[in-house]
Amino acid sequence: MMDWKNIRRRAAIGGVVGIVVGVLIELAFSAHYGSAYVPGSSAFLAMFSNENAAVLVERCVYALLGVIQGAAGAIFAVDRFSLAKATMLHMSVIVVSLIPAAVYLRWIPGGWAIVGFVGITAGIYGVIWVVMWLCIRSQVRRLNGRLSGAQR
Repeated sequence: MMDWKNIRRRAAIGGVVGIVVGVLIELAFSAHYGSAYVPGSSAFLAMFSNENAAVLVERCVYALLGVIQGAAGAIFAVDRFSLAKATMLHMSVIVVSLIPAAVYLRWIPGGWAIVGFVGITAGIYGVIWVVMWLCIRSQVRRLNGRLSGAQR
């Protein structure tokens, strides 16, 4: 079980990582769509009277997403949760925080795009779950092999 100190530490690191990842995504999209740096979607930037205010709000959203996602990692440390339950809870926290942020930042328009976003996210989580399950199964088999060898 995680204690609050570790959750706060994860959240603080997550906030910084959220900003870094957000800026890296901006740089990747800017490079892909042209040579000029564009700090956000044009629809989002148009919501503000100046670009500096838009970027400040955007960075706050990135930080908040990072805090939530960093703290959500503690779900996997709860021993009484199965891998499936922990994965579903984590996905729920991530999706519930990402959808409003994605719509607000104008990454997705809403409506059916949200359904597609949830579907893609569920697919990604499915792959992550299978990989984690295979890793854990391998660890259990190794440990069982060691225990069998030690009992002889």
